Amino acid sequence: MVQSKKEIIYKKLKGLIINNEIEPGSQIKEKYFAQKFGVSIMPVREALVQLETEGFVEKFQGQLAIASNITIKDVKDIFEIRDIIERGIARHAAAIEDKKALIEKRKEYIVKTSDGKILNDKEADLIFDDLHLFIADLVDNKQLKYMYINVIERIKRIRNLFKDRTDKERLKELIDDHLHLLDAIIEGDFKNVEELVDEHLEKSMLYFVTRLVNY
Repeated sequence: MVQSKKEIIYKKLKGLIINNEIEPGSQIKEKYFAQKFGVSIMPVREALVQLETEGFVEKFQGQLAIASNITIKDVKDIFEIRDIIERGIARHAAAIEDKKALIEKRKEYIVKTSDGKILNDKEADLIFDDLHLFIADLVDNKQLKYMYINVIERIKRIRNLFKDRTDKERLKELIDDHLHLLDAIIEGDFKNVEELVDEHLEKSMLYFVTRLVNY
């Protein structure tokens, strides 16, 4: 399926915002990005309108487009939404009778996270996001996965504000949290699944709120 110029520019600008190559509060100049991407101003303008409806762009003084700022309330809100969705996904996954795919994923996860293999934030993010999306796929609900990916994109933007997030102690905690959740899902332990999701996301939310306060 051929993408329109607006769709292409939308994805490029969104990627730049999520990766913080366009930092929060920075002006997004239509003319500059039209020249950068080799298009007219119109598809850039249309892309910015869509990004504004999604909360990635704000209008300053009713005219200038800027990458939306990230507040402490934004962090708390998105983690609250993530908690609701992830608890639902994890419960559905725990109810699946055939756990073969989950058991194989567990083996793969242990290999990927064995001592010393994760070298930086990016590698850690890829492994954890891959695990979450794998579990979401098991639910077989396209609309739920679409909503979840939307939330993950906003989490990525928050994460990308900060460097050096995975010191050895925190990395071990993250690896263990995800492994314990995976085990609870495989065991079909619904109560433990929800508690583990709540506990992990509460710790993550507090971590990013603290980092944002000192940003």
